Amino acid sequence: MTEEDKRVLNELMERISAGDAGARDVLAQKFYGAVFGFIFNRTRSREDAKDLTQETFLRLCRHDFSIKTMSSGYSYVFQTAKNLCIDRFRRRKKDENTLAFEAERAERYTWNGPEELDALFSCLTESEERLVLLRYGSGYSVREIAKRTGIPQRTLDRRFTGIKNKIRGSAERDI
Repeated sequence: MTEEDKRVLNELMERISAGDAGARDVLAQKFYGAVFGFIFNRTRSREDAKDLTQETFLRLCRHDFSIKTMSSGYSYVFQTAKNLCIDRFRRRKKDENTLAFEAERAERYTWNGPEELDALFSCLTESEERLVLLRYGSGYSVREIAKRTGIPQRTLDRRFTGIKNKIRGSAERDI
């Protein structure tokens, strides 16, 4: 990015901080490619770069800027992009660790047929079994189940947590 581009970007950020909504569009049009390239160099994934570039400009559009809060518009834009990349990497790392942990736990359980499933579900009440069938047998989301049953979504979330804990406890006793 040339010094002229940095100057233009800083001017656009100053206009945005002064309340010029049109400057946001100009900023996105002029610097989308530069921000995309910056992010792509870090992620090496077109899809991630597209998502994170859009998120960067979305954050810039939602943020109420103040000249006092930023040393330069250029720094602010690219620091926002950099922070989003870091957040994405952290989330991925956490997801990978969670998947590895869940895979390790899943290896302890083996499927021995429908009789074993009946034994696992024997710890549930009839209403809990119906909720499990709606969620996992029919594929309804918790929100859809809440609409169908009239049970508040937060209550359903707690019930599903309780159901999972009951099944886990039953499975671990059987191992």
